[in-house]
Amino acid sequence: MTEGGKNILLEEPVGAAAVSTNYRPDIDGLRAVAVIPVVLFHSKISLSGVGLFPGGFVGVDIFFVISGYLISNILLHDISRDQFSILKFYERRIRRIFPALFTVLLVATAAAFVILLPGALGEMDYFGTHLFGATFFYSNYQFMSETGYFAAAAEDNPLLHLWSLAVEEQFYIVFPVYLYLVSRFFRDRLGLATMAVLLVSLVYSILLVRTDANAAFYSTPARAWELMLGAILAIFPRKAPLDQRVAQVLATAGLGFIIYSILFYNEQTPFPGAAAALPCAGAALILYTGQSNMTLAGRLLSTNAFRYPGLISYSLYLWHWPVLVFYRLYAITPVSQMEIALLLAVMTAAAWASWKFVEAPFRTRNVLARRKPLFAAGAGVMLVSAAAAAIIGFNDGFPGRVPEQVNRILEAKGDKKTDISGSLKSVNGKTEPTQYIGAREIEKTTFAVWGDSHAIAILPGVSGSAQKFGIKGIFIGDHGCPPLLGEDRVDRDPKSCSEIRAAFMAYLAAHPEITQIFFVSRWAMYATGERYKNEEGPPPS
Repeated sequence: MTEGGKNILLEEPVGAAAVSTNYRPDIDGLRAVAVIPVVLFHSKISLSGVGLFPGGFVGVDIFFVISGYLISNILLHDISRDQFSILKFYERRIRRIFPALFTVLLVATAAAFVILLPGALGEMDYFGTHLFGATFFYSNYQFMSETGYFAAAAEDNPLLHLWSLAVEEQFYIVFPVYLYLVSRFFRDRLGLATMAVLLVSLVYSILLVRTDANAAFYSTPARAWELMLGAILAIFPRKAPLDQRVAQVLATAGLGFIIYSILFYNEQTPFPGAAAALPCAGAALILYTGQSNMTLAGRLLSTNAFRYPGLISYSLYLWHWPVLVFYRLYAITPVSQMEIALLLAVMTAAAWASWKFVEAPFRTRNVLARRKPLFAAGAGVMLVSAAAAAIIGFNDGFPGRVPEQVNRILEAKGDKKTDISGSLKSVNGKTEPTQYIGAREIEKTTFAVWGDSHAIAILPGVSGSAQKFGIKGIFIGDHGCPPLLGEDRVDRDPKSCSEIRAAFMAYLAAHPEITQIFFVSRWAMYATGERYKNEEGPPPS
């Protein structure tokens, strides 16, 4: 991008790192190659039911490499001219990160008040907790202790994607000081020291992904090597052109590594660890060859088709996930491909507006041009955001937002017994049920409830009603056992359910006084294999 015919300095965070004074359009194109697969992966866009970009999540790793490369360039430029200032560095970061980020947090909080349910430990309460983590850039450690990135519950979290921003900001608390001190006092060993730290972080990531996948995915030490890979390229810049044939091969290989990762990785790929080395190496090869050569891959990435999405990549990264999550939470039925297409248009429009009217004015210093007012404003929005998060938590997500009947249902969410099962046992040579319900004091049993965990959930109500009318019944069944003859679930041992079923049939044949049987079960999931909306739990089989 130029201004008045001259190259200008751009700075971007994850989804948009910082660019040196010599603008490289291929880097914006590389951002597009990173952000578009992330968006489409999260959108679950598919063709004939097959996801188009199963490994699209590697785009974040590409962002990390770009960020490490470009911000290291700026820092080394300042250090070499004795212009390094930690205040100057954080001024740049605030200008690029805060405006769009806190705009998204504001809109997300407003949407949360409309869509998310209240209650202690409810959706809104968790949103407040994650809003606080996003405000102070430690949400990656929140998610590390709560859920896996690919877990079903993660899809309900509107701020999940901000984990990557937290990783980057934590890294940049330490890295500028490290770069300054080593450059100042051990200049000849800067590359060696950085390479050593990179290798330690990479080995740690490879080992950790085997023992604690969540920590490997979310923790900053396990991700630092990706940022430092970019830094190595800045520490050892290539000024003289490579042999053009070598440059073409390297750049093409780099683009191939990225495309392979996006198309052939999936949620079962152990990640990051060694698997992350492929997309990161691909990004590094493109950045490296583009320093001194113009390759076919570089020309492709420099075209407007890639460059323009790259320019709005930071805002697109920020907006895409809340748009998807809030709509999924609002929708009753699974989101169709047509709806996904409309959502993609909405998030792209929001990203463009955010880039044009929020990012650009701060970047070009048309807003808060001086450092002190900028820092004051940055501290102010953080305090307001933190206060909003605290207020949400202290007020249990404001239960007054919904009808009282809804609050009563939410309060009863935890009123369930998971240790109930109904079976038959032998007592003095007679077969007797283990679970009586209703008027247990009378002798005659006239009805039965046969079902799974949904039957267990309503047993207190059924028992209370039976007690009121002075009748006695039995419960037969267990979690995940459909009350069906000759049908079993393929994802569990059918023996336990079939034994209950056979014993119950024999008991009914011997007790004709049982004249009513209530079949209670999760019929919809057994019939369609789909959970209701975004309900918690593992995928049904």
